Amino acid sequence: MLRPYPQIQVLSMPIVANKTEQTLAQLKITRPEKIAELFAEVRARFDGEAAAAKDEATWKTFRDAWLGRKSGALTRITDNWLKPASAELKRAVGRQLNELRAHVEAKIEERRAAI
Repeated sequence: MLRPYPQIQVLSMPIVANKTEQTLAQLKITRPEKIAELFAEVRARFDGEAAAAKDEATWKTFRDAWLGRKSGALTRITDNWLKPASAELKRAVGRQLNELRAHVEAKIEERRAAI
């Protein structure tokens, strides 16, 4: 009997993934206050997806989708939001990115331990 591929929302990140693939200029974000809102949206999406990682296979897919060095969400945020940001926005993006990274790493480890 064939087993279906594990389903996880990580593989279909249309709203957040689309935003992480765009620069802040493309998203029309020009003020530091908007950075916090953007990161809150990403964090909420992450938290929702974290709950779906209930076995080893989905956990690995989830981990790679967020922490992957070449195409993970945090890498896309670094490449598309932090690096091209103006000096004024770079400070806000860097601070929010560090907080998000700590949250993501802690939650991923927490999910691994729960499996």
